[in-house]
Amino acid sequence: MVDSPEAYSDDRVFSGGFEMIKQILAVPSTLILLAFSVGQQSRAQDFTVTAARELGPSTFVGNPFSIEVFFQKTGGAAQFEVGEALIRFELPAGFDYEPPTINSLSNFSGTAVCTLIDQAVDCVATETVVFSGISNTRSTLAFSIPATPNTVGTFDFPPFPGLCAADPDNLIVETDEANNNCSAPALTVLEAPTLATTRWLTTSQWDDLMRIWDQPTQQLTNVQRQSLDGEPIHALNEIVQAPTGEIYVLFRSFQTAEHRLGLFDPTNGITDIGNTGVSFHDAAFADDGVLYAVGRDATLYQLDRTTGAPSALCDTGFGSASSNHSALAFDSDTDELLQIVEGSIFAFDLNMLPVDASQSCVTTETDLGEGFDTETFAADFANGQLFAVDENATVTFVARDGSWLVVGEVSDGIHGMIPDPGGVPVTTPQCLADAYVAINGNESADAIYGLDLKTGELSYLVSRDDSIRGLEVDPTTGTLLMTEGSGGGEQRVYRLDACTGQEVSSVVIAPRAVLRNLELAPDGRLFGTQSRDVISVDLTTGNATTETVLAESVQAFTIVGDTVRYDVSNSNLTTDLIDAPISDIGVPTAQISLDYGPIVPGSERQIDTMDAFADGSGAILALVRRVVPNGGANRADALPNVLARIEPDGRVIELTTVPATVDVVSLSNVVVFLDGFETGQQEQNR
Repeated sequence: MVDSPEAYSDDRVFSGGFEMIKQILAVPSTLILLAFSVGQQSRAQDFTVTAARELGPSTFVGNPFSIEVFFQKTGGAAQFEVGEALIRFELPAGFDYEPPTINSLSNFSGTAVCTLIDQAVDCVATETVVFSGISNTRSTLAFSIPATPNTVGTFDFPPFPGLCAADPDNLIVETDEANNNCSAPALTVLEAPTLATTRWLTTSQWDDLMRIWDQPTQQLTNVQRQSLDGEPIHALNEIVQAPTGEIYVLFRSFQTAEHRLGLFDPTNGITDIGNTGVSFHDAAFADDGVLYAVGRDATLYQLDRTTGAPSALCDTGFGSASSNHSALAFDSDTDELLQIVEGSIFAFDLNMLPVDASQSCVTTETDLGEGFDTETFAADFANGQLFAVDENATVTFVARDGSWLVVGEVSDGIHGMIPDPGGVPVTTPQCLADAYVAINGNESADAIYGLDLKTGELSYLVSRDDSIRGLEVDPTTGTLLMTEGSGGGEQRVYRLDACTGQEVSSVVIAPRAVLRNLELAPDGRLFGTQSRDVISVDLTTGNATTETVLAESVQAFTIVGDTVRYDVSNSNLTTDLIDAPISDIGVPTAQISLDYGPIVPGSERQIDTMDAFADGSGAILALVRRVVPNGGANRADALPNVLARIEPDGRVIELTTVPATVDVVSLSNVVVFLDGFETGQQEQNR
């Protein structure tokens, strides 16, 4: 029972109950509003209701959207008895509607249900509803009605002479009875277009892969990895095709971290053109062969196709290193360069470029409506039709009048796209690598690469948003175990598919520990180190146990049978390796003196990370970091690292060098581990 308004006092006002409301929303086609008691004062009241739509003036058959309804009461207390209607919204035919869903509510008590029946939503009190009358307090209710058009035509919301109104039966005397009605702008529904192309060649700034996206099947297929002069490419930011057919790519060099322009041939791969000196969001060719690009600094550039050199043209007003992603495309029908950014299309007037490139570009805007994602990563025309991909990997057909239609979802990020030119050969990379390397990406995400120990060739696997601290392969499942991060919050052991890099599962490490030097023990426990601590983790529960605390920080750590082998960090970079039983790690039993032989005579060396070979020989794979004499802690003077096999007698045999990563300083963050598979099993899994 709800007390009368006079029974409330101002000091009994409170808010809450939203979680309770969500728990009750199990009634089909019904939105139940369960509110809370509030204080009341006697003042004149007024109801208003508004309706909006997350679309532009037109859309297509089959394109879902939502109608947003917002009800508000201001002024004095008001009360609806059981069975009385708070809101009524009559809807037009031609759409498939779903039950309303609540967005927010505040400052009233009692309960009501909002029910979709035929073509109308009615919100009716099922228990006396009392709205607050406290001074300067508003009572509000907001809900959404999902709708999908199924008929071509132009529709009014509500349809004439239909009703959208608060207090539709005029039960409450208000200060203004003329503002109770609402309407949303008319919507024109068009026939869904026949897509001019259904296959796209795509790139991603997260890796070196080109992929084909097939719209009818919604499949994204890896077709070809890219490299440059035998070295991997860190990221393929954009792909664009000239009017004469040549294909260009904007990419980031793995060796130098430079942003460069290249020419792509489906058979021969990428030919480097030159350093652009700028990181770009997107690029597009005009019909006259001029290449335009939008930089992360918000500037519109023209790129020299023969050198990659950029020339600044004007300030778009959108763009930064971390937000305002945008896409460029050229409309041959209107001879306009288009930028899709922040939910709008901006058409550049290339005949009115300012003399000073720091001045604003001259554009005209077409709003795409609130439902269009504000972060657009890629766009291109195909036979006169414009397509775009957003941050959620949603592919959308976009009409120049602002209407749009979602045509697919992609399983991975797309940052560049052109209609599939055909002729790009499919190359299937090996699944399991000899070793895995986690490389600090400097300004971008850390990435895991597979490493061929015979050739030193790296092959991209996956990128991660956080710093990768440790890797290990679980030979029983063919998955990678990984730890990352160093900041606050929970820490996890992640299990990744060794063939795709996709996350399979994870477990929280408790108590919290940031682990590197991961090693699987024969009993299935995962060992890792955190400074001087050697910690084991139960991979089922995540429970972490400190096995021992050593006198110095652990630099490298591995397990050979029932023995642990480790190297501690101190001022002597040529320290020997220490052996101890896995049952009592704190008690050393042996020391191995290392013989580096010809690996840069006279330089200082340190074992950075290591892992045992699976051949039963007792040998280990180690990453040897080399520092010029007297280099001390200045890692800017570091020499290329060496992957080496350390024999049980201490001989260090060079296998291959590790290519320079983004920044020489980040070499201290490189971790390398052998996958742990026996040779026969490894070949069988490839």
